[in-house]
Amino acid sequence: MLRKDELIVARTSLARAFDADPLFQFLFPREKQRRRWLDIIMAGTIAETLADNHVFVPTSPAGGPAVGVMAIVPPNAYPTPSSRDWQFIWNRRERPSFSLPPFRLLRSAFPALSAIRKLHIKQPHYYLQTVGVHPDHKGKGVGGLFMRELCDMADQAGVAAYLETSNPANLGFYRRFRFEELDRLDTPGGGPPIWTMLRV
Repeated sequence: MLRKDELIVARTSLARAFDADPLFQFLFPREKQRRRWLDIIMAGTIAETLADNHVFVPTSPAGGPAVGVMAIVPPNAYPTPSSRDWQFIWNRRERPSFSLPPFRLLRSAFPALSAIRKLHIKQPHYYLQTVGVHPDHKGKGVGGLFMRELCDMADQAGVAAYLETSNPANLGFYRRFRFEELDRLDTPGGGPPIWTMLRV
């Protein structure tokens, strides 16, 4: 289980990793607002998967920010209990301060999230809830290490692996690990597409 200080480092690194993501750029066009909300969203993502002990956070050799974060939902555990979301909201020690959600978040993100959940596969699988590499460590093979860990877990369990991405630059990267595109969802309100991908 991660300590409080490790949770803060993990969520901060994950927020930095997604700062240039097309979906978050669309939802939060102002940089200050985007970084504040990414901190909140990534803290929630980590809290959602932490109970299953499937959050991987390698630290920097120099003791700086986390190299990256991978959060996975194990087979037969999706969707995660809603009680975890409420616990995250209640436990202010593990999240930054909330602010009013921007209009685009309400208009686009929540309907897209609902549609994504309907598309989610039913067969047993490891679900890659999120994976991100801190900008200071991109291009050093960290993402590949994460993906090999995920694929090894899926292969050992004899189940599929599943993910979503809103960054077209990631499609080729995931294909290298035998992920294939299943569906494409257009984000409501003119946002970027979101792809679902499966590895069997």
